[in-house]
Amino acid sequence: MPRDRHRYTPLREVAVAVAGGGLGAVLGLRVTMWVMTGLLVACGALLPASPVRTERDLPSGPADAGRIVR
Repeated sequence: MPRDRHRYTPLREVAVAVAGGGLGAVLGLRVTMWVMTGLLVACGALLPASPVRTERDLPSGPADAGRIVR
């Protein structure tokens, strides 16, 4: 696995900020805040429908315990 794979790059944050600013400029600030609130609620509503709700315990160890990964 490349070492620089987990390096921080702000590209995603910049893209979201530009999209939010554009949405605010086109629709207005109040409508944009309602749209973002609706998206946040939708994301929270997906969690109970996912397999996360059936997971009760943390894994006892790594999946490849005892195997040396290089």
